[in-house]
Amino acid sequence: PLTRARQVSWERLAQEPWVMPARTSMARRVIEDSFMRAGVVPPVPVIESTSPVTNVQLVAAGIGLSIAPDMTALRHAQNMNLVKRVRASPAIPPGPVALIYRAAVENPRVTLLREVLKVA
Repeated sequence: PLTRARQVSWERLAQEPWVMPARTSMARRVIEDSFMRAGVVPPVPVIESTSPVTNVQLVAAGIGLSIAPDMTALRHAQNMNLVKRVRASPAIPPGPVALIYRAAVENPRVTLLREVLKVA
């Protein structure tokens, strides 16, 4: 029913069962921050999983809602009509990007990527 709504409040989303990424993951922080920005206590997940692909499969099995990056597995599940997108309001803001690399090892691709990210 939530997928048919034009917008779903975070208060309403908190009433649903959730499959959440691990507590230490960036995705988990993003979703919990979204609840807190809306003045809502984040729900306690029914399942925690470190795999976005597994989370999509658990949602498809009817376990609950989850957050997932727009990746091939998610798009495939949407195309197969196994999962649907819920439009949260306000929407989740774009998240930060992190680049972790070994400073002692020179890699021209990493150097180029660092330069491009600095400009962006």
